[in-house]
Amino acid sequence: ESVSTYNGIQNSDLETAKKIKETETYLMFDKYNKPDNIVVIHNSWFDMYMLYLSHIQINCKIVDTLNCARCLYPESESYKLEHLLNKYVHHDEKQVVQKHRAIDDCYELLKLYKYMLNEYDEESLIRLTMKRIVPFGKHKGKLWKNLDASYLKWAHNKFLDQNSPDQLYVKTLLKLPMCEQQMKLATYLKII
Repeated sequence: ESVSTYNGIQNSDLETAKKIKETETYLMFDKYNKPDNIVVIHNSWFDMYMLYLSHIQINCKIVDTLNCARCLYPESESYKLEHLLNKYVHHDEKQVVQKHRAIDDCYELLKLYKYMLNEYDEESLIRLTMKRIVPFGKHKGKLWKNLDASYLKWAHNKFLDQNSPDQLYVKTLLKLPMCEQQMKLATYLKII
């Protein structure tokens, strides 16, 4: 199946699309991209990596609802936005089906963020966002920094070919050298 099945966007839609820094969305984002403001993202490392590739600097604070959910709801069987909305926000209402369209996802993400704000303040959510949590395996839900060196070495070697934020973070914990591009990305993602 192609991505078009999920998001409805066809290759022909991209042929005439504006460059990211020419879009109304970017111009609006740039207007509010200030240190006193907060941007809310579900899986911020993915979005920040895309922004990094587009040479867009993030100046505002970040709340990552994915990372917050991993901390706040460790018993959850899934951390997909759709699942979190259905389990915690819409549990007595019609179930949400994620359309993977930006505006729809933003409205749903806002609902999850407001739900989290019922129990935690913004600063707490920002702090939870900064925790680096293992997303898989026998240590799922634990902090990377609390794992022993042998597991960190295993994870590093297992995912050696990836430049994922987790891989870069594990490199910093093991004090392994990074190439210049990895250093730039790790700095941009605030890993180091």
